[in-house]
Amino acid sequence: MKVFQLNTLQISCWCLAGLFLLSAAAHAEPSKKVRPEIIEGTLDLTDWDLQTDGPAALGGQWLFGWKKSLPEAFEWTEVQALLTQRFSIPARWEGKPHPVEEGERLGRHGFATYALRVMLPPYAHERHLEFKGLMLAARVGLHHVDGAGQVRSVFQNAGTFTTGTDEPSTNNAYRRLRFLVPASSQGSEFIVTIELSNHATSFLSAGIFGRPMLYDSKDEYQARITRWGGYLFSLGVCFMIGLYHLIVFFFRRKNLPALYFGMFCLAYVGNILAGNLATFWAELGLFPDGEGWLRIIRLQLLVLPGFAIAGPAFVNSLVPSTWLPKLTRFWGLGLGVPLALFA
Repeated sequence: MKVFQLNTLQISCWCLAGLFLLSAAAHAEPSKKVRPEIIEGTLDLTDWDLQTDGPAALGGQWLFGWKKSLPEAFEWTEVQALLTQRFSIPARWEGKPHPVEEGERLGRHGFATYALRVMLPPYAHERHLEFKGLMLAARVGLHHVDGAGQVRSVFQNAGTFTTGTDEPSTNNAYRRLRFLVPASSQGSEFIVTIELSNHATSFLSAGIFGRPMLYDSKDEYQARITRWGGYLFSLGVCFMIGLYHLIVFFFRRKNLPALYFGMFCLAYVGNILAGNLATFWAELGLFPDGEGWLRIIRLQLLVLPGFAIAGPAFVNSLVPSTWLPKLTRFWGLGLGVPLALFA
């Protein structure tokens, strides 16, 4: 009877595959009903229950005004008259048809204002309106409309919004903004405004790249514990696996698969920590001024070439070939040099 034996490296590969599946399961979203469409700048969520239907993503066609800024006080009809164009969230500016100059295309520099009215049902819990990863300078306002039509506004800033082209916008990459939407025994409404600017900066793109989300505060807190806890646990195990194989190589210098596999695991952990978990670091408040996040971006650019080289090198150590090492060297240099220079 033939006995199959698994060595340590094979066991680690299977464990790593299981961790990938665990990470994917932690970020999988449950199925939910289709959210209503935004119509003429208004999103009607009066039939949407955040507890049973899940968080509501406020993506779609918002009111939009190129080179328009908000007055100090306003009503919804005034916002509609001021912001006559439409623009999708999420979407980048550059390449889109210019809303004012016929036949032209938008670039990445300029300023604009977005607006959306949201209609809500009665709700017993507090809710949170959250903006993830506002890469550009922004002044975001949440304007509560009471029964008499009076507007009460709360503003938060990501960087320094400016309207003058000679004034550089102070960007605050991956700044997370969160607004409290109080409980209400009656139906309510609020207006969301985003004043966005990008002047004289080195950012390669402009626009809003994530959907604002409306959450039930209690459910979202529990979901984050589950999501980030599972993710960080899997990365911790991956880090230990990588470190173990580097130690194995230290004592067995001819075991090249252990070296390359350990490098691959550590590069994977570094890439995820620097890139995919950026929203997690933002939640911890580690990037209040944006500078820390720029350093994290540079770290990711330095880690990516090692990630790209270690994977093929590990495969070549198990299944030797003549062309894979050459491809790995060219690929590593072709990816690593530009990214290292950019960082």
